[in-house]
Amino acid sequence: SVAYSPQCDRIACAHSLSFSKDGENGFCENFYEFSEPTSSFETNYETSASERKSNIKLASQKLDGVIILPNQVLSFNEIVGSRTFKNGYRTATIIESGKFTQGLGGGVCQVSTTLYVAALLSGFEIAEYRAHSLPVSYVPLSLDAAVSEKIDLKIKNPYPTPVLIKTEADGKILRISVYCENPSPNLKVKLRSKMLKELEATMTDKDDTDGVLLETETEKIIIPAHSGYLSESYMDYIDQSGAVVSTIKIRTDRYLPQNGERIIRSESETNMLKLNTVSVKV
Repeated sequence: SVAYSPQCDRIACAHSLSFSKDGENGFCENFYEFSEPTSSFETNYETSASERKSNIKLASQKLDGVIILPNQVLSFNEIVGSRTFKNGYRTATIIESGKFTQGLGGGVCQVSTTLYVAALLSGFEIAEYRAHSLPVSYVPLSLDAAVSEKIDLKIKNPYPTPVLIKTEADGKILRISVYCENPSPNLKVKLRSKMLKELEATMTDKDDTDGVLLETETEKIIIPAHSGYLSESYMDYIDQSGAVVSTIKIRTDRYLPQNGERIIRSESETNMLKLNTVSVKV
């Protein structure tokens, strides 16, 4: 079963939800307006290109107001829809085959990642997730959640009452809040990331056969090299005194290094350039 969304035919109205709590039937009207969210997580996208910002706003709007009934599973891809021009998505930076490139729906993974962390903080069951092949800048290592047409994020409501998802995207900050029963009101949940090992990237040198270098240059980096990482993430439960009462390891991930490329001037080209310079002075 999947979550109900205002964008789908299966509509669950947040203003007239009937559900069972503590064995009694109850009525909850505008419950998210009169209570603090159980969890809220935000990521920054202020410096993103306009196309990426547009994709983030569109995907977050699809999630806004979604209600997940008890024991139901939210499929991110089903709610957000296929990333196509017809559905309003634009071309922006994505990760594909271990490289940054351009593709439809770039930025949507930031929405799935923000939802993923908010769900973890609320005690959701993560039914399906996939890490990116490369590290991303908007969240610590091992706390990301990639999505594509073939990769989904699925989260399950483990509580006996409905859960509401609210989103805000103002062009700078993406915030996703979860409204649900607080399973541990006397405990705070803190997520943390640990880098276990840095995976070294390589730099490939290529001769300047196309005349890229200026006369004053001996080399130029075309593709910067970035390290990869082996990392883990953890969930700490903290009591009111600030003490960690328990810790759960969430996952372990391996992010690929991004190998670089550098254009260099060969020794023969350098000598020839020096010879030409001397000839001109004479």
